[in-house]
Amino acid sequence: VEISEDPDLSMSTFAIESDWVEGVGTPTDWIVLPDGRKVAITDEVVTIGRLPECAVALDDPNVSRRHAQIRREGPDVMIVDLGSTNGTKVNGVLTREHRLQRGTP
Repeated sequence: VEISEDPDLSMSTFAIESDWVEGVGTPTDWIVLPDGRKVAITDEVVTIGRLPECAVALDDPNVSRRHAQIRREGPDVMIVDLGSTNGTKVNGVLTREHRLQRGTP
């Protein structure tokens, strides 16, 4: 999963992508932060929020302390809102839980 900045989107809006690694049977998923840093999704659950202990810590007042999680569920990658104040959107649609599509920004 790749989260990258798009200047046409509002603050804290991300795009999701996935890449396949040659010779490996599973995809390599990444979160790409707005500053260009990449975070590999190696755990079953990756927490996104403002708290420093979050795997993806964002210094943004629109992001809750524990805002959302990216979870592996079998072959799927899900994004789940954790009851955040401002909600989580996928492709501009507010969602509580959504299966992410690989290869789709």
